[in-house]
Amino acid sequence: MAILNIKLDLDDSYVRLIKDVYKWLIIIIFVHLLLCITYGEKGSINLVGEFLHSDFITLMIYIVLGFAFYYLVMERLVELD
Repeated sequence: MAILNIKLDLDDSYVRLIKDVYKWLIIIIFVHLLLCITYGEKGSINLVGEFLHSDFITLMIYIVLGFAFYYLVMERLVELD
């Protein structure tokens, strides 16, 4: 049971599209927040160089955390039907 239920009177394909856009926006914003907290004023993330560089691993962990945040928190707060 979500805290906020939004009933969309649209075709199912549009509802799926809106749900996917919502999901990806939440994940991207969460990852961006974590990157800002981590890198702050430095503002640069180095994704090239060594294979599985530490910045790349950090980004991958943040993406997984973003998905976890969406499915464990946001999906339970807002429900789109």
